[in-house]
Amino acid sequence: MRNTPILGLLLAEEADKATTKFNITTMLNENWEKVEEGIDSKVDKVVGKGLSEENFTSDLLSKLNGIDANANKYTHPDAHSASVITTDSSRRWITDALLTKLSGIDAGAEVNLAGAELVTLLNEQSGLCADKADKLIEILLSSSDDLNNVVTNGLYHWTSSVPVNIPTGGMQYMNMLVTEATGQPVQMIFGGSTYGKLFVRRRDNGSWYPWTEFWSDGNMGAGSGLNADKLDGKHGTEYKNSVATANSSADPNITTEALILTNHINGPDPLWYWHVNTSFYSSVTGNASQVAVSYNRTPALMYIRHRYSGTWSPWIKMHSAATITSGTAAPSGGLDGDIYLQYD
Repeated sequence: MRNTPILGLLLAEEADKATTKFNITTMLNENWEKVEEGIDSKVDKVVGKGLSEENFTSDLLSKLNGIDANANKYTHPDAHSASVITTDSSRRWITDALLTKLSGIDAGAEVNLAGAELVTLLNEQSGLCADKADKLIEILLSSSDDLNNVVTNGLYHWTSSVPVNIPTGGMQYMNMLVTEATGQPVQMIFGGSTYGKLFVRRRDNGSWYPWTEFWSDGNMGAGSGLNADKLDGKHGTEYKNSVATANSSADPNITTEALILTNHINGPDPLWYWHVNTSFYSSVTGNASQVAVSYNRTPALMYIRHRYSGTWSPWIKMHSAATITSGTAAPSGGLDGDIYLQYD
């Protein structure tokens, strides 16, 4: 007798047939119970699925659930090309030359390069973008600089050490803006400690045009040298006001006004107000002539006189149709020296 290797069923051998009796309990009932137990522990077969040689455990399932969808295994290299790095405003490349230069600058050091040297430096370092408005660097010029050679876009200034070829003398503490396009730079100078002025010039075909000064309320008035302030070469303050200066005490003998309204005793007759018009020669204290016309008298009267070498001649009365009639004798009772205009 022996048992099958999988379910352990009792199995009679061929040699046992003659000596062994058939036992219902062991040969039949117990064997069926073992068959039942074996069937109960088996998994039902699913159509389309087969058995695998690998056992999928709970640990493997937990690991699989912990991996994101589309995840790849990645190992960061020990070294990689610099081309994979993207620069931004806070991350820039620096060359060995710039690193050496930076290492040689003390903390808190200030730029003290001459203007021309700094312009050259700006041209060499393209990263400074000297031709961009948001990258302008104010450059200090001095007496060793020539404005004819300052043609790089930028903002410049100087203090008491004044560069060569400025518009006019004494221009300390000024600012200059330079813009250049197609080889034709333009320079504009402005500001200054005592100058509210603006000068502009341009270079064309290698030659600089003269400086042009712009008129403003900071440089107007006598002595400015600007034609905008003048009429026929004379400033406006040199012309007399045509409105009479009304002052009863104004003395016609010493007035410096071209036109006064007065009843001073030195007028033709202090009983009346007179418009006294004075024409000066050379200066207001030199030779002069006066015409006096009555202000509020009817008929109107007119007198004339002149001053020569500091002495005034007597007032001479001028007669008109209102004071003399045709064919009559000259009126009597006039002032000495009266001149009468005959009217027909």
